[in-house]
Amino acid sequence: MTPATPQEAASHAGGRRALDLSGRLFGAVELMVGAHAARARREASDDARRVIGGAALVAFAAALLVPVVLLFDVAVAVVLVEKFELDLAVALAVVALSNLVVGLGAFSRGRARLRAPVLKETRATLKQAALVLRG
Repeated sequence: MTPATPQEAASHAGGRRALDLSGRLFGAVELMVGAHAARARREASDDARRVIGGAALVAFAAALLVPVVLLFDVAVAVVLVEKFELDLAVALAVVALSNLVVGLGAFSRGRARLRAPVLKETRATLKQAALVLRG
């Protein structure tokens, strides 16, 4: 169907241009959303690998260090008994208390490190996109 007048032809061409522009705009938005999703998947995968690797190393280190710490505790208790003439129970209590203080410090430090923001890049990109959309 062809337009009857030049005005109708111009109006029809303007409509096609608007459709082309909206199609290109939709394609650009689709590309940006796809890029954001790909970045989020990659970043989530990287974070998962980091956490799993860290947990495996902590477990391995704990398996190796627990016997060492126990033997060191016994040695410190023996030194306290011999050097300061403490009762064995008191020496073991001193060692246990020092272990508690060091353990709580390590626990709080580790907990603080695990609070790092997840998907840092993705969150920053989404903030930038929100600012652009607001104008």
